[in-house]
Amino acid sequence: MGWEAPNVAREAPNAAREAPNITGRSEGSGAAGCVAGGGAMIGGMDDVVGRTWQFVEVAGVPVPPDEPHRSRPALTFAGDGQVYGTGGVNRLRGTWSWEDGTLTFGPVVTTLMAGTPEHTARERAVLELLGVRLHARVDGDALVLTDPGGRVSRLLPAPPGESEV
Repeated sequence: MGWEAPNVAREAPNAAREAPNITGRSEGSGAAGCVAGGGAMIGGMDDVVGRTWQFVEVAGVPVPPDEPHRSRPALTFAGDGQVYGTGGVNRLRGTWSWEDGTLTFGPVVTTLMAGTPEHTARERAVLELLGVRLHARVDGDALVLTDPGGRVSRLLPAPPGESEV
């Protein structure tokens, strides 16, 4: 099973767009509930924060292992509730919060660059994932995100030298 390329008209290159925000969070809510006094993360996010994570599976669909670095979706979680990375075509930035095993993302904005139909479709799946409440857990070396429909996305730590997105 692969991604289906969306039939979307593109705007001017490098223009910014906002990904859908259907988490029920208001703008500016930052990382509410994710940082305890002294900076320790609540709920096991210690292993996630401050690292870049590359998707190896998005909503149940594997990312090909030979995919070029620039085309691999990746996220970096900052301890202040910011998230940044790439959907595989465009850079993205937004906010995240963690509460009771649920990971939510606030408004996420992206650049608006053209990509291949396959990469654009995969990026659309990543952005849709960031628009819903996710069950998140660390399983061994993997960050495992499960959407409300039960589809699993897996992320692994980026190799050294590929950790800046």
